[in-house]
Amino acid sequence: MKTEKEEKATLLEALYSQGRMTTLFKKKFFTERNIKNGLYYFILKKGLFEELKNHEPFANYQTTDSHKECLKWLLNSLEEKE
Repeated sequence: MKTEKEEKATLLEALYSQGRMTTLFKKKFFTERNIKNGLYYFILKKGLFEELKNHEPFANYQTTDSHKECLKWLLNSLEEKE
């Protein structure tokens, strides 16, 4: 049985292969995917997964919408820099 994330990924790939994604959505989707994959690669390559997992903001982290939480964190970070 597929997880919700796997179902969503399958749906997005199907929409992409059928040419039903808008150009802007495709760009945003693949940009976000590539950034996340780059971060995952860096974390795993440097052996930082356990350190990240135990880092205080993530130690007890639970959410039903990780995408929404990620965007919220990014926006808050940008506002703090201004």
